[in-house]
Amino acid sequence: SLSSSIARLPPLPLPRRPGPARPAVARRLPPATRCVQESPMPTARRCRFAALLPLGLRILDPIFALGHEARHAALRHDDVCTDPSSAAAACALAALQARAEKKGAQRVAEGLSTARSGTTDGDDGWVWSEETAIRQCGGTPSSFELHRDMYYHAAPNVATQCTSFVAYFWPQVSFWGEEVVRRAEALPESASTSEQGQLQHFARNAAYLGCVWWFDPRFGSGWSRHVAEYMQSIADLPSDSLQLPELPPFFAELEGIERGKLVTSDACILWFEAAFCDLGHMARDHGARTGQGHDLCWNEVPLPDFGYTAQGSNLMFDRPPMDSSATDEFEHPEYLACQETPLRPEYVQHWCPMGGHYPDGMWNTSWGAPATEDTISRSSVLTCNRKLGNPEFAGRSDMPFHIADEGEDVDVLKPFRGYVVDIDTVRAAKDLWQNTSMDEALSSPEFARLLTDMGTGALAHAELAAGQR
Repeated sequence: SLSSSIARLPPLPLPRRPGPARPAVARRLPPATRCVQESPMPTARRCRFAALLPLGLRILDPIFALGHEARHAALRHDDVCTDPSSAAAACALAALQARAEKKGAQRVAEGLSTARSGTTDGDDGWVWSEETAIRQCGGTPSSFELHRDMYYHAAPNVATQCTSFVAYFWPQVSFWGEEVVRRAEALPESASTSEQGQLQHFARNAAYLGCVWWFDPRFGSGWSRHVAEYMQSIADLPSDSLQLPELPPFFAELEGIERGKLVTSDACILWFEAAFCDLGHMARDHGARTGQGHDLCWNEVPLPDFGYTAQGSNLMFDRPPMDSSATDEFEHPEYLACQETPLRPEYVQHWCPMGGHYPDGMWNTSWGAPATEDTISRSSVLTCNRKLGNPEFAGRSDMPFHIADEGEDVDVLKPFRGYVVDIDTVRAAKDLWQNTSMDEALSSPEFARLLTDMGTGALAHAELAAGQR
């Protein structure tokens, strides 16, 4: 199994370093009670905007983080580590040292060469080339070098968040992984393009739901019962059912900050799409009791006493932070109510963030350990990905974030209300961001106008949704 091949590997020390500084406005935002005095908007709209803006900044945070890393885009692998005063140097050295302990410095150099040449580990297609990775992450041939530089500096920081995410959201991760895998297994090898498209549509919406942090079946929140009932309805469907039911009316009636919790990032959806086949088998290796014929079980498990915490920062505004001095992020004995073995840190650490589907060393990052060749797990994951259409299926869209009732890339809630913000505005902002330096973009009146349009567009979308109810 995948777990037995991973068990033979030595423990992997994961590098930890502070993430890039976030925009100061995320910390200095005035509370809603002061919004009347500090905004030119009409009072009712301005207070709603003040309440929703922290959530919006949380969603946009990865974009700004990427920008902070990208200011070093002119630095290359050879010269990043020669300047000990460089902030990027510490990151690069930490990542290189961790990989050296795991496989040796020579393997790292070989990985960088392999990534750029587009070759893969063997001929079975487990490892995807750098060209494929950049396409999945939203890059284009014309901007290949720009994206390579950006991801080279951003990837190590993002990759280290994988273990925290999987450990905290394991009920969602394991459930949706198993649901996609069992449907892929039921799809015949001779499936038509239309049938594969139905599986991909199911997987994309499942990825969205897996990424919504509050779409959690564990008891202890106002959403718990509705999420658990919906997940149970999915688990009760036969494996050849590729139609994802519509979310219950409860979610269509959410307003304000509660509706804002339905928004999630496009990058997270990409990760699930690329990793579903691995995650489903990871759930099985832990003996997770999910899938048809099983009660959901996760609704009997309590929510943690703390919010999702990555690199020391609590990212859930409505839950207290985790006390890292007294809490191990993998310490979840309550998971044993729904699976046969505890969540194993060494398993998750060696798999994260991508189970070796990207070449080791690409973008200054180790992408996890692939399943050993000639094993059942490796063969099963490869077959699953082939049926799902990976690596071509997994990929970013033009929209950086999504909501359940947009009716575009995601369509699990009706009535459809379109993207959260205008797609043309987003494309214009991304084009300006990618074709200028970060400092030039942030000081540009045009970029400021586009961000304002995105914010007011999101507010108008929220008001339209409320008005339609």
